[in-house]
Formats: sequence, structure tokens, C-alpha cells
Amino acid sequence: MTHSHIIRNSLNIKDENIIFDVNNYLCIEEKIKGVNYLVYQATLTYKPKACHHCGSVNENYSITKNGTKTST
Repeated sequence: MTHSHIIRNSLNIKDENIIFDVNNYLCIEEKIKGVNYLVYQATLTYKPKACHHCGSVNENYSITKNGTKTST
């Protein structure tokens, strides 16, 4: 069982596409808009079903998802 799997289970996260960073399993306490939160670093990864711009269907891994975006 990987650390990612253990963290997902402890937080009751069902999405298998959320991967916690191997080099950074730390949980940081952070105050956001006056409320204290525990913040984990993770990556959402998946195979896109279609292009978000043109709607072209992803057959044989012809569409590649590039880049990352930080969310809160």
C-alpha cells in the first residue's frame, strides 16, 4: 500500500487520479480566510477523454494533457 493510497483513505478521497507527491508527504497547517486548514500537496492526473478546445476524441492516446495548475 503506497503513501498516496493511505492518505486518500484517511481523507476519504475516492478519486484514484489524485496522487500525493512522493517527495513531499508533509501536511502544512495554513490559515485561509481566517480558518485553519491542513494542506496536502497532490497532483490530479488522468487521461483526457477529448480535447477541451476542439472536442476531438482521444483515441490511441492522441491527445496529451500538458501542464499543471495550482488550486485551493
